[in-house]
Amino acid sequence: MSEDRWLKFGQSLDEHHQWPCCYVFKFIVARESAQAVLDLFPGIETGQRPSSSGQYVSVTAEATMSCAAEVVAIYRRAADIPGIVSL
Repeated sequence: MSEDRWLKFGQSLDEHHQWPCCYVFKFIVARESAQAVLDLFPGIETGQRPSSSGQYVSVTAEATMSCAAEVVAIYRRAADIPGIVSL
């Protein structure tokens, strides 16, 4: 994603959230990459659900974020995980 799109994403978050707030992250990833997603949320309880084929895993994490920049930082790190889908 371009820097401009990251900036717009952060601005959109600021328009729709009042910080600090609880933010829900949802990702779908190949089963073998699930740990990389879990590593984005150290110390935060996450939920995992395998796809019907077992090939993919959906990961949900709910965390208190203090600002849009924190949310964007997690999505930026997630973007480096091959094949990840952010919901």
